[in-house]
Formats: sequence, C-alpha cells, structure tokens
Amino acid sequence: MSAIIDWLSLTFRPAGNPAEFAASFLATVFGYDLASTLHDTGHGSNGYATLLEIPGLVSVAYGGNAGTLHIEFTGSGCAVVRSWDDVAELAEAHAAKITRIDLAHDDFDGTHPISWALEQFATGGFKPPRGTHPNGQHIDDMGSGKGCTFMVGSRESGKLARIYEKGRQLGNPESPWVRYEVEYRATHRKLEYDLIRNPSPYLAGSYACFDWINSADARRILTVAAVAKASIAKAVDHAKKQAGKCLHMMLQLNGGDIGAAFEAIYRPEIPKRCRELYAVAQKLITSHAPPSWWRDSTEAERLRYHRALSAPLLQGV
Repeated sequence: MSAIIDWLSLTFRPAGNPAEFAASFLATVFGYDLASTLHDTGHGSNGYATLLEIPGLVSVAYGGNAGTLHIEFTGSGCAVVRSWDDVAELAEAHAAKITRIDLAHDDFDGTHPISWALEQFATGGFKPPRGTHPNGQHIDDMGSGKGCTFMVGSRESGKLARIYEKGRQLGNPESPWVRYEVEYRATHRKLEYDLIRNPSPYLAGSYACFDWINSADARRILTVAAVAKASIAKAVDHAKKQAGKCLHMMLQLNGGDIGAAFEAIYRPEIPKRCRELYAVAQKLITSHAPPSWWRDSTEAERLRYHRALSAPLLQGV
C-alpha cells in the first residue's frame, strides 16, 4: 500500500431514521457502538437542519437536501477506520455517492521536496494526456520555517493536488517531511468505490510525475505517530511559554511542593490541537476493534507510536 485515505465524504439516501442509520453505519466502520458518542451540535450545516459529530473524527448531517444523509470523516477519523473494505462494501450496498475523497502519501525523508514538484510542473509532469495544463500556485514561507505549499488544479474542477511541508507546518522547522495529496470531488466525474478499496494506484496515477509513489510504502501508523509527536511537542512548547513562569512562581510560593503547584494550575481538558490524536489513542487503540493500521503494524512501529505519545521530544521517535 502506497497511499492512505485522509478525508472521505459520503452521501446516502437512507430508509428509516437517519440518525439510527448513521449510528449503525459508524458502528460497523469503527467496530463499536457510537450511538452514545455522537452528539448534536445544536445547529445545521450546508443545507441540513441537524449536525451530529464526534469532534475531530466524523460528522453526520441530515434533515433537508432531498432527504439525504451526509457522513464526513476527517483525517483523524480516517485513521481509526477498522476496515476500508467494510466502508466500500456498505457504501456500495446503500448506493452512497462519494462526494469527496483525499488520497495521500507521506514522504518522511523528503526525497521529493517542494522544489522537485515545482520542477516537474515546469517540465510537464502535471500535464494530463488530454486537455490543458492545470494551474499551479506556490505558497512560499519565505524562509520562516513554517512550511511551503504547492497546489495544482482546483476544487472547482474536482481535482486538486497539494504538496506541502507537513512536518514544518506541524511546528518543526527542520523537518524534511513532505505530503503528496490529491483531493477528488464529485465534480464533472463519478468517484468509484474502488478508490476506497484500493487508493494507491489512483494516487500514483493521478499525475505522470507521481509514478514514483507506486514503489513507495505508506504506513499509516508512522503518519499517526509523526502527527502525535509534532502536535504534543507544539502543545508542550506553547504551555512552557504561557505557563512555565507561573509554575515556577507557584513552586516558590508553595515551598517547592509540586503537587500544590500542579493543583493550582491544572485544567482537566485536552488542548485543542491534540484532541484528535487523543481521540485516536483513547477511543480506539485500547478498544476491542482497533483500526487496520494498528492490527497490521509491527512491534517496533507500535513502540514508536507509544513513544510519540509519551515522550515526543526524544530523538529518533
């Protein structure tokens, strides 16, 4: 497998109660009952009257739009799917329409940097066999270390490539990690269920210059671990800047009693930037139905994941 699914939107025409249909569908996809986990946001979305969600993982919208039901998995939601074959089978059985799917490959070592993609664009590597050359847009971070992005195509056309320095955008200005991603939308095209079952050849074949992805390996657990490491490290750095001096003061005022100092500033909430990875760790890795990438991972990869959650600042994680 050389590609992962990093976003998926499906539209159904369910028979019966839409909320019950969604809960049943998600229970199969995630491997456990989510009826009590889905909560009503109290507002609608995109023409639907009701929007339910598991924050950071999945949203369910219904009530309007000709009686349809819209289910959308975020990148983190995709990371905890138990079986993509089950998703494709259910989608096909219920004649669901794929309205958006994002396919991605993570080049952790940066063997194909942004500069390589720009060169390919200039020499025709993104030009389709028929039709005009797509438009490109390069967003340069001007040396800030926050990460550059290069985009080809457009959402309006139904096909948009994003090549971006993901490690840097997650907060590590020295990271070589580059993500190659293509977003497909059901605009001027029908998105087939095979995109869900077998995403790799579709990503590798999306542009002539992406053929190298065919021989690359995509290990979802490494992506999840890398995102966890970067997100936690960023949260810790932010906390150090915002609360480090306060913690020092409280230690001084409480005679070095770290328990008292901790109790004074402790807030029982997960930082916003870490909520999705926390949901992955708490809800699914410890469950009876872990996602496929966890079941297929090696012992070394699992250790790498746990180290990323517990000690994200260690070298070599």
